[in-house]
Amino acid sequence: MSGTDNDFTKITKEQLQLKAADFDDVDIDDLNLGPVETPSAVQQQIAELKVKPPETNESNRVKSAFENARDELRKTIELYDDDIIKEIDNKLSFMSVEQNFSSSIIMEISRNLKKKDDFDPQLLKNLQPEIEDYLMLIDSRYSLYKESILNRNKDSRYYELFRRLIWDENGANKYYAKNLHYLDQAYLKNGFSLNKCSVLTPFHIMELFSGKNLKRYHLASLIDDLEEDRLPPVAGVDSHLPQL
Repeated sequence: MSGTDNDFTKITKEQLQLKAADFDDVDIDDLNLGPVETPSAVQQQIAELKVKPPETNESNRVKSAFENARDELRKTIELYDDDIIKEIDNKLSFMSVEQNFSSSIIMEISRNLKKKDDFDPQLLKNLQPEIEDYLMLIDSRYSLYKESILNRNKDSRYYELFRRLIWDENGANKYYAKNLHYLDQAYLKNGFSLNKCSVLTPFHIMELFSGKNLKRYHLASLIDDLEEDRLPPVAGVDSHLPQL
């Protein structure tokens, strides 16, 4: 499949002229990256497949600290409303791998909850800290950048856990360079070393992944921590990508 046949998000020449030094302060919401994608029929079908019980035996792999923290936050949120996690996780899988979550997803969740007949404004207010923590946890684990767009809440009861789990001693995202390295080895084939990946600027990263149509589920296919975000084989997608 040629690059012109894919409906990739187009990045304009003007956007590519952003200075790398200024990029860290740019909110993805402020960039004109084209219309927001709505779930297609295929995406909805895949989302349904992901929640069906697996036909094979469950893996005996012991869950990581990241997975356990994610499960704990998920269970807290699902006690109030189980649609919130489904919405977040479905968006997560189909996000372009070079993008990050921003605060706009909280507003989107709020709009969707308000459509429910039994909507309780107090419920959303009570849940917002846990939703923000859940977003921070998964976004930092998937990130290709040293810093996430989401604000860190030092008052969060998970803050100290996150400092050990997803951030390094300097406060940077702990896994960003490894994530880049895995993706380069599997898909980009630039031959970048782990050290090279650790010094790429946000501007350079955006250039590298522009037009590649790689989603976060592609990264999930390479990392055990992210196993639950992989697409089921029966989904039958990505025939144009190299087989791993």
